[in-house]
Formats: sequence, C-alpha cells, structure tokens
Amino acid sequence: MQLPLKPLSGNNMKYLKLALISAAIFGLLFFAMSLLFPSQVVVSRAVDISKGSNDIYKKLKDIKGWKGWISELNNSAVMQITDTSLRTASTSILITAISQDKVISLWTNSTGSEQESTMRVITAPSQPNTTTVQWQFVEQISWYKPWEKFSSLVSDQILGTMMEQDLNNLKKVSEGN
Repeated sequence: MQLPLKPLSGNNMKYLKLALISAAIFGLLFFAMSLLFPSQVVVSRAVDISKGSNDIYKKLKDIKGWKGWISELNNSAVMQITDTSLRTASTSILITAISQDKVISLWTNSTGSEQESTMRVITAPSQPNTTTVQWQFVEQISWYKPWEKFSSLVSDQILGTMMEQDLNNLKKVSEGN
C-alpha cells in the first residue's frame, strides 16, 4: 500500500525556502572565507644533532635508510623500494633532487595529493660537530577546494608532530643513542 503524497502547505513551503536560502548563503560564506586562506601550506621542523654534517647527509640522501628513522616507513608496509623511490600502501615517495646540502622529494598520498619535502643540512662554523637538520613540507591547495583549506589549519599540528618524532629518531640513530 502506498501512501498518498500531500502537497506542501504555505507555511511548510516558507520553511523549505528559508532552509534552501540559508544553506546557499552559508555555502557562499564558507567558500568566501576559504579564499582568505593561503593556497600554500608550509610545515617546518628542525633538530640539532651532535654529529658531523657528512654523516647526517649520508642518512638523508639514502632513501633506503629512511626506514630507520621515519616512523611511517619503518614497518612492513613498504612495498617497493629503489634508489630514489619507495611506495607504501598509502604513500609514494620520489627523490627529485639531491644537492650538496639538501634532499628534495615528492610525497604523493593515495588520493593524489602531493607535498614537496625538503631536508636541509645546516652547519655553523662556530659549532663544528653540531649539524642542524631542517625538514619542511610544502603543499599547494586548490582555490576551489575550500574544505582542504580549512583542513590545512590543523596540518601543522598533525604533520609537525610526526616530523618532530622522526627528526628525534634521526638524532638518536645518528648519535648512537
């Protein structure tokens, strides 16, 4: 048995129009506010390591050695690894450039979102046995994806915390602790 549909009464039609107009205005405000946020997000962390820069640089330029200090990679989820790339179930990493003091790589997640990672080795002449490793991720966010811009507000806390842990792991591995 099928129930007959009743036409909307005048009062119900007003509430429906009000709800639709309110949703449209809220959506436009949400989009307009997202345009105020930057389209590039940079998350950066650094750590001082009591070791010479050559020893540290060797650990950074060898992607196979990243499994020893990057927590996302030190489990059995690494499926494929070459001299310049590796792939896990959720992330693909490709080293795109290696220079004397930095390693640049491209991290692509399973949804296709890309982040450029730069690891720099910084030495100060006044401290010959101390090396600073600065690691940063840069992500470009499309202007037409406001939900990504709003989610970028917490990326510093989420990604930054993981980066700090990984840099501390690098420090422990490098200093032999």
